[in-house]
Order: sequence, then structure tokens, then C-alpha cells
Amino acid sequence: MHSSTMKLKASELPGIMQTMTDMLRDHHQRHGDPAAQPTVRNIQKLETARIDIHDKVVLENERKTWRQVLRSNTLAVQQQSSDVQQNKTDILQLINSNTALAKRLEDMIAQRIEPLESHMNNLRGLIRRQWGCCLLISIVVVFLAMAVALLLQSNGYLGELQEEHGNRINKLEGSL
Repeated sequence: MHSSTMKLKASELPGIMQTMTDMLRDHHQRHGDPAAQPTVRNIQKLETARIDIHDKVVLENERKTWRQVLRSNTLAVQQQSSDVQQNKTDILQLINSNTALAKRLEDMIAQRIEPLESHMNNLRGLIRRQWGCCLLISIVVVFLAMAVALLLQSNGYLGELQEEHGNRINKLEGSL
């Protein structure tokens, strides 16, 4: 076979080397040639080369596997990093939105509290004034009543009223 058309994969070499080793060993056993000592050395060299090639193939396959794992992990980390960045952006937007809402709510509460405080102050003032007026009127009425009673008593009119009232009561009792 022409060498340019023969393309071997590295994974096929251990099998080929094993086949060659087996063929040389078989040839040596069949012919039992005492001059075949170099063939035994060749078999040992082929066996060592086969083991080396097998180890290299295994290492190459492991390297490819680790490269794929590394690529996969790198892509996963990049995706996670992108997701984290997006989450960070979303969280910052939520914080800004919540801050704006809290400020608006604070302003609305302040707008409602200011008139209420004003009304409460007005009510307090009105109650103080009304209380003072009621107290003053009560004191004036009591003094007026006492003054009228004293005046009526000093004129003797109070006694006449009591006597007249008593007479009326007696008349009513008599008519019943």
C-alpha cells in the first residue's frame, strides 16, 4: 500500500504493534531458530514501543477529554458570569425603583400630614378658646344667680315669692 493513502489513527497503533509482536513471537516459536536471538530483542523492543504508544494514546485521549471539560467549564463560567452581571443590573434597577417609590410615598405622606397637623393645631386652639369661654360664662352665670338671689333676699321679695308659691301649692292640694 502506498504511504500517502495509508492514514492511521493514533488509537490504531497499539493494535498494529500487538499484531506485529504476535507475528514475530509466532514465527520464532514455529521455527525455533537459535539464530533468532535478535528477533527476541526485536520483540521486546516492539513490546516496549507498543506500551509507550498505548500510554501516549491514553494520555492524548485524556488530554482531549480534559480540554473538552475545560472548554465546557469555561463556557459555563462565562454564562454564569453573564447571568450574575444581569442579576446585578436587575437588582440595581429594583433598588433604584424602590428608592424612587419610597421617596414618592414619603412625599405623599408629608403632603397629607402637613394639613392634618394644621387642622389639629387649629382644633387645639379652638378647644382652648371654647373651654375658656365656657368656664367664663359658667362663672358669670353663677355670680349672676347669686347676685339675683341676694338682691331678691335683700328686698324681701324672695320671702313673698316663697309665700305665694306655698299658697299656690296649698290651693292645688285643696282642689284635689
